[in-house]
Parts: sequence; structure tokens; C-alpha cells
Amino acid sequence: MFLIGEISKLFQMDVRTLRYYDEIDLFKPTHVDERTGYRYYTIEQFEQLNTILYLKARNRKTNPGVCSYPEKNRKQNLSNQGCCE
Repeated sequence: MFLIGEISKLFQMDVRTLRYYDEIDLFKPTHVDERTGYRYYTIEQFEQLNTILYLKARNRKTNPGVCSYPEKNRKQNLSNQGCCE
């Protein structure tokens, strides 16, 4: 099993994005430790995450200038790193 930080490094994505995907039920960890709250993922989930990232990248190419961030996080994301970069 892989910790959220390991998945973040393997897929070159922010841990906050993985937490958000969990929150919206897009990409759930296989196991969450009740005591620590650590999220664990399996290698079998890699294909699902690859598909999510592919579709996200494809959306950016076909809809330039359209931000894929949820409205509640949009202001923070725009100020931190620019929309859809």
C-alpha cells in the first residue's frame, strides 16, 4: 500500500488535490487508518488515477482558459499558481 505522499510524488501532484478528490468521492483511498487518518492507496488504483489525470489534461487542451477548480477553491488557486497551470 502507498501513503498519500508517495502517490503525490509518483504522480507529480499536490497532496491537497488527492485530499480533495477523496472529499468529492472522485478518487477514494483503499483504506484510511482510523487512528491516524492516513490515507492508503493500492497499485490497482494507479490506472484510475492515470485516467483522471489524462481527462484533466485533455480538458485543459480542448478548453484553454477554462478553470477546472471548484468555485470554493478558485480564488485561492488563482492567487497561488494561476488557473489551470
